[in-house]
Amino acid sequence: MTLPSEGSPTPFEFDEDRGFSENITTFLEHVRSASPEMGELLGELASQIVAGDEDRTRMRTSFNAEIARRLDQSLLSEEGGAE
Repeated sequence: MTLPSEGSPTPFEFDEDRGFSENITTFLEHVRSASPEMGELLGELASQIVAGDEDRTRMRTSFNAEIARRLDQSLLSEEGGAE
């Protein structure tokens, strides 16, 4: 899987020979270089992701909901609609 990033000379690629922990660390570094704000957000939430968690649907749903909530909160703050 390749993640294109605007302005990045090389896209990010997951390395199938590496474990989850190594790939998530490399991914977060890549995101931080492209967007420090998004990298910080994902970095804070990455601790919720547990390799081998059997309840992947719950984990994914919770992670996605928190991303949406924080992005909404950030947009409202930028617009002056929330503190």
